[in-house]
Amino acid sequence: MKIKFSLLLAVIIILGTFVSAFAAEVEGIKATLQKDSIETAKENLDVKKAVDKSVVKEIFLKNKDKFRIQGLENVSSTDELAYGTPYKVTLANKELVNTLLSGKKLSGILQSLPYYWEVPIVLKSNPEVPVGSFTVAYFKGGWNVAEIGGYLPGQDISLSENNEKIANTLKENGIEKANSFGHVRIPSLRTDYLYIDTADQELFIPLSKSKPVGKKIKQTKAELMSEVGDTLKKGLDVKELSIGGSGKDTTAAQSGSEGSKRLAPLAIAVAAAASALVMWKKFFNRQTVEG
Repeated sequence: MKIKFSLLLAVIIILGTFVSAFAAEVEGIKATLQKDSIETAKENLDVKKAVDKSVVKEIFLKNKDKFRIQGLENVSSTDELAYGTPYKVTLANKELVNTLLSGKKLSGILQSLPYYWEVPIVLKSNPEVPVGSFTVAYFKGGWNVAEIGGYLPGQDISLSENNEKIANTLKENGIEKANSFGHVRIPSLRTDYLYIDTADQELFIPLSKSKPVGKKIKQTKAELMSEVGDTLKKGLDVKELSIGGSGKDTTAAQSGSEGSKRLAPLAIAVAAAASALVMWKKFFNRQTVEG
């Protein structure tokens, strides 16, 4: 009996140690993720103010049939909709692409790149799976609603806004430490990437409507570049949509590409208190071009 009890106690101690170590690693990753959260951003209040005074829910509901927005079929009032937690999206530009192609670490320039805040739109009755999203960007001298749509599937938007879910996803991929993290959007690839610099290597977890929803699989930088390097090189000759919040007013400027020709933008002027410029894109696929 004493031997059985000792074995049971040993198993409990081992399991407890393993769980504690796992929790500590997740908490360490979450601390890195927190550095890019809306709560720690200098523009926190400005972004939240832009969200609060926006009329995005009204636009979403009014156009639910025209744009076939899944999940809103039985929704008749904006009171049934809510906004989720804004998350930071770094937008690819020529500097980012050149860094990837050169072999230099992306983490070295990540904080200087243009970015905006993606805001989930959820049903109050089912907040776990957003029905769409919109961006708040710095342009015309302030933080304003810039674009309405749904670049990612609802499950991926839900992942992106939740640091605990991201931390668990990284852990499932064997990523135990993250010295640097970023949510990077490369429009010419129609893909977002969760970027992680572990000090030993750079890793990318792709998020895209073209990829099946399910377990997220990491890629090394070498694997990513062997897959998309040629496409990125071709895109260097095309101008990138420049909406961002990196400290300077970068009003949108867009030129054509294979992707944007196929997904023509539909602009809608919204008479809101902030006089925000809202750009609505057909079929809720936001597409910018890289350069």
